[in-house]
Amino acid sequence: MVGAALTGLAMATLAACSSTASGQAVPTGDVGAPAASSGISLPPRPSTISMGGVDPCKLLTAAQQARFQVRSGVPAHLAHGETGSVCAFNFPDVTSTGGYDISAVTSPGIEHWLNPNLIATVKQTSIAGFPAVNVIGQGQDTGCITSVSVADGQVLEIDNGLIAQGLTSAQSCANTNAVAEAAMATLQTLK
Repeated sequence: MVGAALTGLAMATLAACSSTASGQAVPTGDVGAPAASSGISLPPRPSTISMGGVDPCKLLTAAQQARFQVRSGVPAHLAHGETGSVCAFNFPDVTSTGGYDISAVTSPGIEHWLNPNLIATVKQTSIAGFPAVNVIGQGQDTGCITSVSVADGQVLEIDNGLIAQGLTSAQSCANTNAVAEAAMATLQTLK
């Protein structure tokens, strides 16, 4: 799921090299530097957490899985151009499509989402005190990606797909943010 969502967004980014939409973020040199035309200013991280060697399938405890109504995670594939690992936590209803993909991305970092040519809505947020963004596709796409800057060039990402069945994009981002908070809580106990 995350691979398809990120591949779709990456392809949309490449297709949009000659246009931009209002409200998009622009690249920054450092986390904490303001993005000039978007108003996004990512604050510094409270600490650095390396994604190297992190098993994303261990980032939701059994209690957290029950809270989010997902099955145990299974390894999945990252989008083309990313390094790290991903785990799919699917909803137990076999007729339901989806769940949450949790990715421990070692490259690229959050700056990927601050690309001015990205065809997506990017909104600043904070997860467990770390700078983060919510990324929502355009048009009918209601799925959300929450990307948390945990180290230079590294992020923890939660994705619930390009289209979150029956949810608005705001509801989808609220869900991915909640999963990101839980995963960050677990991650900090593992490091």
